[in-house]
Amino acid sequence: MGSSFKSPADTAKACSAIAELKEKAPLGKVIVLSFLAGAYIAFGGLLAEVVTGGMAKAGQDTLQVLLNLSSVQCSQSGSCLS
Repeated sequence: MGSSFKSPADTAKACSAIAELKEKAPLGKVIVLSFLAGAYIAFGGLLAEVVTGGMAKAGQDTLQVLLNLSSVQCSQSGSCLS
């Protein structure tokens, strides 16, 4: 089974061919595609915000637990580095 990766020379040729196609594309099409690419990136950012929406509270709770544990250890041992 052959490799699906291109060699560096083939990659450069493919990039050059794509650049030539984009250069010949009508300006209106390039503007619309650019807008859609930005919207795609924005939706990805929005999805990341929605998915991690509850993570901030979870992080605060974890931090509070760690702070409480460190204060308990300090009071039990009698020495703290604060």
